[in-house]
Amino acid sequence: MEKQYPRSSSLPKKQFEWSLANISNAIIDQASKLAPSLWEEDSEQSISAEDSEYVNSLLSQLNKVNLDLQSDPKSVTANNGTINVKPQARSSLTKIHRDSNLDFWIEYLNDSEGKRDKYKQLVIAKVRASPIPYQLRKQVWVMLSAANLNSAVPLYKQLLEMTSPCEREILLDIHRTFPDHDMFKDKDGEGQMALFRILKAYSIYDSTLGFCQGMPFCVGPLLMQNIPEEEVFALFISMMGRIPRNPILDALKWDYSINKQEGTRSLFTTGLDGLDLILYQHSYLVAELLPDLAEHFTEFGVAPSTYATQWFLTFFASCFPIDIVFRIYDIMLAEGPVLTLIRISLAILSHNQDLILSANDLELIFEILKGNNLVKSYEGKYELIIEQAVGLSNEINDKVLKELLLEYNSQFQ
Repeated sequence: MEKQYPRSSSLPKKQFEWSLANISNAIIDQASKLAPSLWEEDSEQSISAEDSEYVNSLLSQLNKVNLDLQSDPKSVTANNGTINVKPQARSSLTKIHRDSNLDFWIEYLNDSEGKRDKYKQLVIAKVRASPIPYQLRKQVWVMLSAANLNSAVPLYKQLLEMTSPCEREILLDIHRTFPDHDMFKDKDGEGQMALFRILKAYSIYDSTLGFCQGMPFCVGPLLMQNIPEEEVFALFISMMGRIPRNPILDALKWDYSINKQEGTRSLFTTGLDGLDLILYQHSYLVAELLPDLAEHFTEFGVAPSTYATQWFLTFFASCFPIDIVFRIYDIMLAEGPVLTLIRISLAILSHNQDLILSANDLELIFEILKGNNLVKSYEGKYELIIEQAVGLSNEINDKVLKELLLEYNSQFQ
């Protein structure tokens, strides 16, 4: 029976060292991609003092990383450990204007003074304001997730040697995941099989839960960042959060304290208590912030479970353009998943409220509420979704969600 809804941490310290070579390569990559064209060596065009200062700053960073590479045996090296900046690249650097966003994330990843724990509010402000640079996104995502690669990667390799009772179910579901994306469109292709291996390993790792529909859409965007699949596994188990003890992990002497925080796992648990809760919070906030829309839904019998379940169980990845999904992940990893999912859900309903209110037919309302139809109204300006969601910070925050959790528990438990 559909439930009747009312109307009305600092970041953990770095657990492993990112290759300094990756960071230096990102600087060079940024330089070459941002420059609209390469200057000829005999060009007489001049640059401003500010641009010149920035170029020198970037080159100084490259030189520092180059020196660090020589003493970092684990880093990816080239030409006997030397990163050579070609003349063309040096020339293109002079075309770059200051990118403080890139500078911030380079400093964040290369935190040699242990200041990352103090960055939480600044990180939130940064990801709200603009996307994490694509060159560094995979490193930043793993770092923000607090994934413990040192423990999770060896565990992943051990789990892959085992069998899972969920394997057939996983195979059936991954064939329906991102069917139009190049990485996953080929049946039993490498993308699909990477998904299979990660989800198989998770189903053994969390044998109480196993596998649930929606999980492939949650894992897919991580693989799209070209994160190695063993690191995707580490990131995913960190996002899912605390799990019950099980004999397999006990035998492998797994340290359960590694992932002790509540994550998104409860959305998928038997009984869907976590899903029921987030739907309750969503419904309450629709009634509170969009009362006309809530009344319209009530009139036509539109329950939140009929349209929002897909949003929450796939982190919007099954129905939104992938570029905005990446931005949702930026925010989720920095600020928290449930808070982000609820803000996004209210933002898109608010943006489309007039369109939904104009629909006087249940079938038409459901057609509008399909995720791909809701984003059409943004006309490709998907960053506006993030701006609108962030704009709800005063109305939807941890304090409000905690109050709704207590209210939910008093009514249903």
